Amino acid sequence: MIAMVGGHVAIADRFRRLAGRIVAVGYLMGLILVVPDMGDQARMAATWWTPFAVALAFGPGLAMGALSFHSDSVWMRRAAVLAAMGYPVATGTWLIAWRHIPLHADQWLADVPALAGLSAAVVWPVWASLLTLVVAATTATVVNYTGRAPEVNVPFVPDLLYACGYSALFVAALLMFIRTGRQLQTIQTETFRGAASAAAMRGRADERARFAALTHDWVMSTLLAAARGSERDTVRRLASRTLNYLDDLEHPFGRVLDAPDTAARLRAAITYIDPKLPITVEVVTDAQRWAFPAAAVSVTAAAAGEAVRNSLLHAGAGAYRHVWIHVGDNGFHVIVTDDGVGFDTAADRPDRLGITLSIRARMRQLGGGSAAITSRPGAGTTVRLDWSGPLIDRRAAVNEYGGPVARSLAPLSMRTLLGMRTPAARVLVGCYLLAYTASIATTPALLSDPWPTLACVVLTVAATAAVLLMPGAPPSLGVSLAILVAGGPAQFAIVSAVGSLWQDTTAQEWSLGAAGAVCTFMCLRGRVALGWLAMVLVFAEFAFRAGLPAGGTHGFTVPFLYLAPLVAATFFHRIIRPVASTVLDLRADTLHRVSVEAAEAAAIAERDRQLHRLGGLTRPLLEQLAGAEPIDDVRNECALQEAELRDALRAPQLAHSPVVAAARAARSRGVEVLLYDEHGFDDVTEPVRRRLRTVAVTELDRARDGSVIVRIQRPGRLPLVTIVANGSDGTRRTELDRDARPLKRAVGA
Repeated sequence: MIAMVGGHVAIADRFRRLAGRIVAVGYLMGLILVVPDMGDQARMAATWWTPFAVALAFGPGLAMGALSFHSDSVWMRRAAVLAAMGYPVATGTWLIAWRHIPLHADQWLADVPALAGLSAAVVWPVWASLLTLVVAATTATVVNYTGRAPEVNVPFVPDLLYACGYSALFVAALLMFIRTGRQLQTIQTETFRGAASAAAMRGRADERARFAALTHDWVMSTLLAAARGSERDTVRRLASRTLNYLDDLEHPFGRVLDAPDTAARLRAAITYIDPKLPITVEVVTDAQRWAFPAAAVSVTAAAAGEAVRNSLLHAGAGAYRHVWIHVGDNGFHVIVTDDGVGFDTAADRPDRLGITLSIRARMRQLGGGSAAITSRPGAGTTVRLDWSGPLIDRRAAVNEYGGPVARSLAPLSMRTLLGMRTPAARVLVGCYLLAYTASIATTPALLSDPWPTLACVVLTVAATAAVLLMPGAPPSLGVSLAILVAGGPAQFAIVSAVGSLWQDTTAQEWSLGAAGAVCTFMCLRGRVALGWLAMVLVFAEFAFRAGLPAGGTHGFTVPFLYLAPLVAATFFHRIIRPVASTVLDLRADTLHRVSVEAAEAAAIAERDRQLHRLGGLTRPLLEQLAGAEPIDDVRNECALQEAELRDALRAPQLAHSPVVAAARAARSRGVEVLLYDEHGFDDVTEPVRRRLRTVAVTELDRARDGSVIVRIQRPGRLPLVTIVANGSDGTRRTELDRDARPLKRAVGA
């Protein structure tokens, strides 16, 4: 069952929750991969510190992943804050717990400063996340620099640059991912607003067209027949049919709606009456294959609207109301409830015509429809409206009746999700490569073996830039292989083969980090298997060069740490595509629903306005024409009303009270009045329209016989308005510009 209870898809929140889960995977992998070093170094610090550090540095990060499934994301955010703050605290306290036994490898917790920045990115803005990363990386570098034995220590600045630069790649990618979610949320809101506005315009236009057709084909023809002295029975029959059309105008027979549209139209009819009324909408999944007659939906919506109106009028000011709409595979029903004053349903009272005619009779006349009203004094009222008529297969309905074709939204590529197309991404990668090049330039290898060192730098820079810039989702197989080979095994093979590079910890660290970054981001871009294969080859090179039998497993600790982002990237890639697809599907469904509701609400509003205008103007006269009394004394009134309706159709910009009254008075004096509007004034301001109407009223009031023709020309014509008055006192021609000001003096006899 699909529950639709107001609101839109919270894309930004979904992306943030996904980010929390991905970071939690990073915490889990990081914890697993530092366990060997954790055991080796446990004796080098106070006994209390290791469990304290694990709990403080990894506990909140793991909890963040679990809490990302909680209905309230505030708990996940709190865990992310604790994780971001816990890492530098746990790392820094190692200096207090350290027993001053020299380290011959990195301190185990100082190997994962990126985790603090990633946690911060889940909950904090860019500047705070990057600041957190810098603090965590600086703390980790200080710990390593302080604790390492002199023979394995490395310069502080290159080590800090590596810790910040390598970690910043992943933190920035996560920040851009969350930013993309926020942007999609903004785009969604703007899209919904625009779609609702466009749909409302279409809804109003459709209703105006329907009323224009009714006015022309039935109301005006009936009035014209009466004005011209047609036979009384003919006029009576035309008037009766016109009144029936007015009564049934709200029922759009001959169309079908799918399940979401059915729910949306029922909802729109109710929210138009009371926008704040709580409404629960349920659409059964099996109902998606069926189409429902729009006439049945419209009649039920009208009956439900009457039930809501009755509740608002009679249930009492303090009554609580709720509407439940259910669309299933056997029909649909609407339940309107309130806990108001109630009434005795057995009592037959004349003031309950709304219940008798607008609810019970309306649903009873509908094939498959029924209405049940339950109430008693002091116990509230429940109105249940059911329709269980024959359903129509949607595929047949679309073929027979036509229907909206859902336009698939373009899928979001990983480059877009991670912001890899943005200038900020290029700047960040540029800074990373600059830090890499500067660090390699400080090593002795540049002087002793310049060409291999430069070759390593060129391969790394080219591969890293290509990951960012090459198109494709994923990039082509050939391009992907070239990037991964160059940025992974090829450049690390140079480091392994050249003794001066292999012996330099800075060069080795940067080379492993660059290979891990290239493989990770290619994994994110869709080349998962190739990314893992390239990283496995790098590990094989490391094992061969380090000498596995001699070095045991200790030498594998550092390379294996680069599996953590690769595992997280694989997890990210596997879940983000279906989730992103779900988000887009929900966005498309919601967009469609918003458009339908807006169109329906606008159509209802326009329908009520037109019915009020048309009914107020013509219904009393039509009812008189449909009766048995003579109509000779109202023939002139029929002619005047037919002319006013014709003016409203042909010249809507002029169909306003002052002009209508002046035209009626002129026609009563025997003046022929013709009003035309070719839409030249559709986009002018209201003061300009008022000025035009004032000029038109002046000419109409002045005419005593003959004719007055007011014509608004097509846009771009000059003069834009012409008013020609032809009578016994001569001919006057007035020409107006776009501001409704005279182009020249009126010419008259």
